[in-house]
Amino acid sequence: MATKPFPAYEGDAPYFFVSYAHEDDELVYPEMTWLHEVGFNLWYDVGIHVGTVWRRALADALNKSAGTVFFCTERSAESENCLQEINFALDDKKPIFVVQLDETPLPAEVRLSLSNRQALRRLEFDEETYRSRLVDALSTVVEPTVTSSAQDAKPAPKTDPPSIMILPFVCLSDDRELAFLAEGMAGNLIASMPVRMDLWKKVQGQASEAGLDPVEIGQRRSVRYILNGNLQKGGDTVRATVNLTETTAGQQIWAQRYDRSADNMLGVQDQLVASILDEMGPAVGAAEADYHRDIPDGDLDAWGLVNRAQEIQVVDRATRERLLSLLRRAVELDPNYGPAHA
Repeated sequence: MATKPFPAYEGDAPYFFVSYAHEDDELVYPEMTWLHEVGFNLWYDVGIHVGTVWRRALADALNKSAGTVFFCTERSAESENCLQEINFALDDKKPIFVVQLDETPLPAEVRLSLSNRQALRRLEFDEETYRSRLVDALSTVVEPTVTSSAQDAKPAPKTDPPSIMILPFVCLSDDRELAFLAEGMAGNLIASMPVRMDLWKKVQGQASEAGLDPVEIGQRRSVRYILNGNLQKGGDTVRATVNLTETTAGQQIWAQRYDRSADNMLGVQDQLVASILDEMGPAVGAAEADYHRDIPDGDLDAWGLVNRAQEIQVVDRATRERLLSLLRRAVELDPNYGPAHA
């Protein structure tokens, strides 16, 4: 269970009641944290003191709130407690702001309860647009209050390892066995990524996204790289063509073609997965180095600092101190970032 980010609001100023499933705390707490940092007062059920009657405390917090923020996921949409909180807010004519954090469709009962209230779908927007829209929506009820010290403080860069989407491979031949192989390629690539890619954000794309512009996908799904490919069969040969695109500029940074014998189709899949990952990793590493090259040390996040440190060849005391200073800065920004400590 994630550590609670801050105490629930207690005071006379307007605040929002946060409705969520406890099993989603690792998803929800970061969202609550940045909302709190931009100046919104938030109450969530950590604010129930020992010995207080639970339902009475919830009802009191809902009743005094300026509105409810409902973080909707598969778990919270099925939660009886969340549904009761929503119904209470509706009966009390409180504004409800729905933030959908995953792609799970809202169940009929929740859709009926929320009526014509439109959900803000987190995955449809890049981070900046999503946050701006949510702040604008909440500000229609309560203006955020940010202290001068918070305004002056420069937020530490967030640790941001590469994010990659693997799109479903397209089968270009009328071959059932090849089509089955193509269906499994994306999942096998993600499952087989080596240890050095453990920290990456990995997303399996949808077939409907295969024809979209990479820049658009990158903005919608918050991914930096997209790998797509196709398979075709000619005689006893299977040919795979793969492309890796950096989504910020829509630039192809790596492409390869592989020909393999079609004698053993499961073996072909294992061979292709191994070959693609062996060659894709260095291509992304080089692209990441280019991505961070012109950014000053002070503007890099922990990931960027560690990557810059890894490029240094220690040949004397000066280069050693340079490397250590980058890693110390990375630890300051993100004390729990394992690669910086390692």
